[in-house]
Amino acid sequence: MGRQARAGKDDIPLRALHPVDGPALSVRVATAADRPGIEEMLKDSWLSEEDAARALSTLDGPSIRAVIALSGDEGSMVGFGVLRIDVGTDGAPIANVVHLAVRRTMRGRGVGAALLEGLRMEAVAARCRELRIATRSRPGP
Repeated sequence: MGRQARAGKDDIPLRALHPVDGPALSVRVATAADRPGIEEMLKDSWLSEEDAARALSTLDGPSIRAVIALSGDEGSMVGFGVLRIDVGTDGAPIANVVHLAVRRTMRGRGVGAALLEGLRMEAVAARCRELRIATRSRPGP
């Protein structure tokens, strides 16, 4: 999304697995065509409308890497993760996970772990020396 899709490679899952009590899923690099699905998931999250719009605006830019998780049964998007590549104080690239979302119906089934693995692979590809994750949560269903 922040960079051009690699021709032919974006259709190959980064990882395929069988989540607990659910269908197989795959994780792949997100493309511009995935933006409406990501936007829908952001609107369905606990974020305010303003925060969701701000999160969507972060998907653009050369330092952004995004991955999506697709359900193996129907190929629908069940989660996404966004990585921002920053420059550390020593000049080396550092990866920061800035968004990670999983559909409510798929939580607890390994989707988040698969997305983190996809983001880790993107950080390795970008030669990052660190992968940072800051969390915040909101109680709810």
